[in-house]
Amino acid sequence: DGRLLGFHWTKAHTAELGEVYVVGVDPDAQGGGLGKAITLAGLAHLRAAGLTEVMLYVESDNAAALAVYDRLGFTRWDSDVQYAR
Repeated sequence: DGRLLGFHWTKAHTAELGEVYVVGVDPDAQGGGLGKAITLAGLAHLRAAGLTEVMLYVESDNAAALAVYDRLGFTRWDSDVQYAR
């Protein structure tokens, strides 16, 4: 039907360090492996560009993304904390 079901935006920070900047999957298309497939395509793109390390940011309550990144071998590197008053 021509709908965009997902996308991936990558960034290069240095000659070695890339970033999984944004991965988006239509809610109706979630749960079928599309997020993983898109992420793998982005990682392949970064690797083909010669980047050897990849970082990403993810909200701690984004269970679907956390599960994908865990299955792909990502480990927690750093944590940001936000405060409000």
